[in-house]
Amino acid sequence: MLLIASLALGSILNLSSGTPLSIDSIPSPVRLTAFALDADLDMAGRRLKGSARLEVENVSNATAAIVPLLLGRLMRFDRMEDDGGQTLLAEDDVVVFADSPMLQVRRAIVHLARPVPPGGRTAIRVRWSGPVVGYPETGSLYIRDRIDPEFTILRADAYAFPVVGVPSRMANKQAAIGDFSFDARVTVPKGLTVANGGELVGREEGAEDRVVWRYRSEAAPFLNIAVAPYETTEEGGIRVFAFPRHHEGAARVRGAAARAVALFRSWFGPTARPPRFAIIEIPEGWGSQANLAGGIIQTESAFTDPGAMIELYHEISHFWNVPDTEPLSPRWNEGLASYLQYRAAVELDGKQDLDATIEAAAGRLRKEVEQEPRLSSIPMAAYGRSGMTDDSYGVGRLLFAILEKTIGAARFREVLGGFYQRYKLSGATTADLASYLEDQGGGPVRALLEEWLTTARWALRLRAGETPAAFAARYRKAG
Repeated sequence: MLLIASLALGSILNLSSGTPLSIDSIPSPVRLTAFALDADLDMAGRRLKGSARLEVENVSNATAAIVPLLLGRLMRFDRMEDDGGQTLLAEDDVVVFADSPMLQVRRAIVHLARPVPPGGRTAIRVRWSGPVVGYPETGSLYIRDRIDPEFTILRADAYAFPVVGVPSRMANKQAAIGDFSFDARVTVPKGLTVANGGELVGREEGAEDRVVWRYRSEAAPFLNIAVAPYETTEEGGIRVFAFPRHHEGAARVRGAAARAVALFRSWFGPTARPPRFAIIEIPEGWGSQANLAGGIIQTESAFTDPGAMIELYHEISHFWNVPDTEPLSPRWNEGLASYLQYRAAVELDGKQDLDATIEAAAGRLRKEVEQEPRLSSIPMAAYGRSGMTDDSYGVGRLLFAILEKTIGAARFREVLGGFYQRYKLSGATTADLASYLEDQGGGPVRALLEEWLTTARWALRLRAGETPAAFAARYRKAG
């Protein structure tokens, strides 16, 4: 039987040895390293039953005594145990995010039977059940998640399964994160397909016209599971899950993906492993999200509009990212992908308005600087520590666009390809990137990085009206 105690929102807990801290104000002391999921979807009742084993690592500098978990607000925790089957004490309540008063979740503080030292790992087993609901009232209009035979998606955005974290957006952004392995078993009615970006391990028919699908991955940043009456095709390592009505669009998407892979390979060289990935169609307005291991979920516009491949190019470019070895990375690779998506559209789709696109991006960033004071004081290199990784998309896009204008397109591809080839197996930090770029680009690149990476001086110049072309011209004079 699960031991549950009521927990008020502002409670003070002993999160690490001898130090009373507020659960709502600090990042989780642990991060997820492995997730084994077993979910049974009741389409008629619009509910699910789930069980999972979560392996976590203590990433704090003190002994960790708890694991904080978040779950959908209408779901319930049914049981929590350690790996030996011992029932764990858990404090459980429905709470509101401290810095997002419209976001309500079920929160549990699981007390470990044996606290974990810094760097140590442990595992807990959790059972939960209930309906999955969306969060449009929070402003996240794309989170319309529910259990439905026409389309179901299970993801962390709607807390459809236990997520390691605390009820604070800022604290969760500042938490140490990393890839985790997953092994997911999902049971659905016969006739439905379970789609995921991992390796399909098996598909077994069970009793009462039920089918169990199993996927796994050695390393992924998130887990998305979509269920629908998909048509599935695969060619050249590219697997596409599409709604039957978009059969022709699926072929077009797969072709565009193959051309993008070939383009980036010609620019940056061979990848550490042959690119293999899944593209999963979701309804319009449900929010695209992607990772090559976790799967690329694309709204149906990509399957109906031949010109809507930008997001796909963005995600495929990530194959040429080196492993990120920083616990609190600024995610500069998202900025690079945000620029390469436009570069690929020029080459693959004949887009001729790249300069105008970058000028428009600079205009949007200029407005953001006026609205967000931190952009003028916090350098991009510190975005991970400051919970500002969302800003790396826009700031990084301009950084790499200006880098290309500064050193030229051919040299830009040669330098970034060289960086990838050197570090594609070992991984690298932001400091490694800066050192390599400076070594290859000399004074002009050093001047660029001083303004766009290690300081925030770019913000003042951009706000004053300096254009990307003017930035690049000034940096070239630094050589």
